[in-house]
This record gives sequence, C-alpha cells and structure tokens, in this order.
Amino acid sequence: MTSKWNQLTYECAERAKEFEEAKDILEFNDQLEKEEEWLKEKELMLHNGDLGHDFEHCTQLMKKADEALSPLNELKLKEVIAMGDKLVSLGRTERDVVLDKKNRLISRYEQMRSGVSIYKNKLVLALEMHSLTRDYDELKHRISEKTMLLKQGTDNNNSEFTRATLDSVQIAQTKTIDLESDTKAIRQKLTKLNAETLDFLQKIEQKNEVTSSLDNQMVSIESDLKNLEETLQARKKSLDSDLAFQKFMVEYR
Repeated sequence: MTSKWNQLTYECAERAKEFEEAKDILEFNDQLEKEEEWLKEKELMLHNGDLGHDFEHCTQLMKKADEALSPLNELKLKEVIAMGDKLVSLGRTERDVVLDKKNRLISRYEQMRSGVSIYKNKLVLALEMHSLTRDYDELKHRISEKTMLLKQGTDNNNSEFTRATLDSVQIAQTKTIDLESDTKAIRQKLTKLNAETLDFLQKIEQKNEVTSSLDNQMVSIESDLKNLEETLQARKKSLDSDLAFQKFMVEYR
C-alpha cells in the first residue's frame, strides 16, 4: 500500500512538473513570437534603408532607429532568454527546440543592432544633407523675394512718375540701400553655407545623387545671387543719375 502511495505521489509530482513545463513553454513561445515580430519590423526598416525626403522626415527615422537600440528592448530580450535557459536546464523533450529558438533569436537581435548602427550613421549624413538643402532653399527663396522687389522698383523707376520728383528718387534710393544690406547678409550666409557644404561633401566617399544635388544647388543659387547683385548695382547707378537730374531741375527752377 505504501509503495503504491509513493508511486502515485511520484507520478502526481511528475505530472505537475510537466504541466508547469508546458505552461513555461507556452509563455516562452508567446514572448518569443512578440520579439520576432518586433525584430521583423526593424529588419524591414533596415531593408528599406529610407533616408527621408526632407529634414523632418529624416528626424523621425532617426528617432525610430534610436528606439530600436533602446535598453528597454534589450531588457525584454534578456527576459525571453532567461525563460529559454530555464527550459533548457530542465533537460526535457523540448530542450533542443527551445535552445535552437533562443539562439536564433539572439543571432537576429545582434544582427539587427549591428544593422541599425550602420543605418544610423547613414541617417546622420542624411540629416546633415537635408539641413544643407533646407538652408539653400531658404536662401533661394530670400533671393527670389529681393529680386522681385528690385524688379518692381526698377519698373517703377523707369516710369515718368518715379522720375518726377527729388523725393521719389530719394525714397527709391533708401529702399535700394535696404535691399543692398539684405543682399550682403545673404552673401555672407551663402559663403558660410558653401563652406559647410564642401566640408560635408568631403565626408562622402563616392559621388552620388546627394552630392550632385548639392553641387547643382551651389551653382544655381550662386548664379541667382550674382544676378541680384548685378541688377542691384545697375539700379544704384540709375538712381544716382536720376538724383543728379532731379537736383539739376531743382536748381534750374
């Protein structure tokens, strides 16, 4: 009787261990699946290699890359690994399967981290490129505005109405002086921006679409600014002539 009782007790204990192991395996597989889904998202991000279409978009991509390397993610991974180690240590029928799943998870995670680190380096350069492009676009817009104002003023200055009084010429000269001051500020900003761009281009080992785009922007905006400066000088000379004419007319009267 005692022997049968002991046998029954042993079998119940073994059955309890099996139930506990089955529960641990289910929980391990569930957490493993969640980690693999998360890794799949990051691997897709690396596969796409998106560097953003502008500065703001690239900044968002950088945040996602930083999140992938968050210590919280590594902590979750360690929890799943600990669950796997516990199951492996029991040495039961699922031992080899669990060990293989755990090792594959670790390998994928390490490859992901390595890939994200490389991706982040590319994003850093992309951010700098987008920043330079944005600065060029802003300068180009400012040059376009000044050119339009100067063109309007030149058109008005060619009319008999603008040449009619000394005051109108002096007002036009004041506006031109303000435009000249703004144009000099743009020139200073462009000089600095070009220097930053050249420094950036030296970091790029091979010529690509990025470098070509920046080269084109440098050439284009330099041409626009030179046209503005030349038109501005012509405007000043024209107004000097108008001023001399109006002063002569005042003295003649």
